[in-house]
Amino acid sequence: MQASLRRSEERLSITQLNLLLSLARARGEMPLELLERWHTLHLETTGSTSADERAHLPLWQREIARLARELQIHRSFAALPGVNAYAWPALKQIEIAPITSSHGHATALHECGHAARPCDASHRRVPMGASSGKTC
Repeated sequence: MQASLRRSEERLSITQLNLLLSLARARGEMPLELLERWHTLHLETTGSTSADERAHLPLWQREIARLARELQIHRSFAALPGVNAYAWPALKQIEIAPITSSHGHATALHECGHAARPCDASHRRVPMGASSGKTC
C-alpha cells in the first residue's frame, strides 16, 4: 500500500512538471530551473548517462554499495528515477532509483545520510523555489 502511494506521488510530480512546462511555453518563457528539472528527469527516466559522467558511474555505484554495507542499510531500487527517493531510518532502509548519473549518486548519498543519522528536532524544511511551493 505505501509503495503504491509513493508511486502515485511520483507520477503526480511528473505531471506537475509537465504542466509547469506547458504553462511556461504558453507564456513565452522558459525558466532555467524548469528546464534543468526536465533535463534531469529525462536523463534519469531513460537511464541515460552523459558522456562526461560515464567513466564515474562504476565508482559511484560501488561507493553506494560499500556505504550501505558499512552502515547496514538495505537498498531497494524501486523509486522512480529522477523524481523521488525515500529513507526509513528506523528500518535502516532506503528506496532509490538505479544510479545512472551524478544526480542519482547524490540522491543515494543523501538517503544514506537520512538512514545513518535521522533528522532531529532542529531539522527544518527549506523552500525549493518561489513558484513550486515545494520544500526539501
